[in-house]
Amino acid sequence: MTRLVSDSYPEKPGVKGTHSSGFAAAEKMQNVSTKLRRLIIDRFMKEIRAQPDFHWPRPPRIFPVSSAIERVTFTADEMAVDLDIDIGSIRPRFSELYLKHLVVKTGKRRPSIRGNPQTVYRLNIRLARWIIKKEANNAPRPTIQRDAEPADSRPSEDNR
Repeated sequence: MTRLVSDSYPEKPGVKGTHSSGFAAAEKMQNVSTKLRRLIIDRFMKEIRAQPDFHWPRPPRIFPVSSAIERVTFTADEMAVDLDIDIGSIRPRFSELYLKHLVVKTGKRRPSIRGNPQTVYRLNIRLARWIIKKEANNAPRPTIQRDAEPADSRPSEDNR
């Protein structure tokens, strides 16, 4: 049976079993887990932006095609190696992101570092599009300066 540190799992880390060391570790990870989840999402987005059919910047109402988002996949172990973070810290964050519907299982499996089949995840398409739209709305807009009218083209007092 899984006992949770708080009722807000997956917002905060959970614990399996009744050992007090697990509860202490979960309490310690509460601040770190949010940062790790954000790192995972940022890494997915960085890879999505690197896709050949993702052209940045785009107007706010045009999104990249879903195939660019769907091609970017990671296992928890691949993400841990890519971010150079301990696998034991990353695997639970994928479970939390999955339960929050921020990442999606692709249905594929790839070998883990130890050779065991591991679930392959991708970023939720709606989340990726929301992030892209938010970035587009926050991007600085180009300013268009009008050419100044020549001084002699203005109507003079005499011509009125």
